[in-house]
Amino acid sequence: MSKEIELKLSLVPEAIEQLEVHPLLQLAQYQGRKHLLNTYFDTPALHLQQQRIALRIRQRGPEDFVQTLKTQGSSLGGLSQRGEWEVPLAQPALQLELLPEGAWPVELKGIKQQLQPAFRTDFQRRQWLLEWQGSRIELVLDQGVIEVGEQQQPLCEVELELLQGQPETLLQLGRQLSDKVALQPCDISKAERGYRLFSQQWQPRPLPEPAWAGLSLEQAYQAQLQWLATRWGQQWQLYLYQPQWQQGQVLLQLLQQMQHTLEAFTPVLGLAPVSVLQPLRQGLSELQGALAWRELQQQWQLPDSHPLVQSGQQLVQQRLQELNLALWPGQLLLGLQSWLYSRGWQEQLSEEQHRLCQAPLLSSQALG
Repeated sequence: MSKEIELKLSLVPEAIEQLEVHPLLQLAQYQGRKHLLNTYFDTPALHLQQQRIALRIRQRGPEDFVQTLKTQGSSLGGLSQRGEWEVPLAQPALQLELLPEGAWPVELKGIKQQLQPAFRTDFQRRQWLLEWQGSRIELVLDQGVIEVGEQQQPLCEVELELLQGQPETLLQLGRQLSDKVALQPCDISKAERGYRLFSQQWQPRPLPEPAWAGLSLEQAYQAQLQWLATRWGQQWQLYLYQPQWQQGQVLLQLLQQMQHTLEAFTPVLGLAPVSVLQPLRQGLSELQGALAWRELQQQWQLPDSHPLVQSGQQLVQQRLQELNLALWPGQLLLGLQSWLYSRGWQEQLSEEQHRLCQAPLLSSQALG
């Protein structure tokens, strides 16, 4: 088994040119282009989806096939770590008996005969190899479609896969790219996109709020900001599937909660870095301006059919569409993820603040 560590970033086709001319790619070793056709398998009852397992056969050439099994693993803010097994095949037919012992989950042993094709992904992949900050990282750009029968959905994403080095460098590289390219961290895999198209269910998987009991102040800070960043990613992806202006209200609320969390913990953990605060302020300004008409509608009790309300809805819809090419969302989320992963606040704390960090969240001594 290999352990796949990667950072997934979504972008729109219009942003590809920004990526192609990025200085980091000019220094990278181009690995070429290939056409990849993938068939994903599951049972009619979608047993694999329920366990968040992906099973596919990838065709890389006329007689070049590989069977891949990916386990659930973990994914936060686009940075995922999961088990992966690959087996070469002579033809495009499942051969689960070739998987190493223990790879196939014991609880799914009885469903092998029920497996059948569920959906396909068909895309062009371009690859670059980067030697960056002591790590070897593969950058791939995938562009194509997801197919379920006659239905199709566009696919356009960047993946940064760690070949050698520390996972944190993926976030740092993502931050560097986001300075010039409109990228957003994305926790949704190609398989999950396919399942959403297959089932026509666009709502994201439930994201339970952190369990606060027993957390220290520092852990609560990390948990709350991580939850908000993940919810932002879910909400943005939902907007792409269901482009409604109301999504802007939810995105604004999430930004406001980020701001409140950062401010509440400032006395203990200090200020967040400019890489977080600057794009956060920009996002708050843009979304608050786009949604200002909502306050007037509520204050004056205007009907939805009123011209002011209609024009306001069009404005926020336009602003949401512009997020596709805006730099601040990716800068905010990648800056926040890097801050949380590295625990960057530790470098600026006094001895007293270090003590408070480890105090229980509900400790009156810590809060007083």
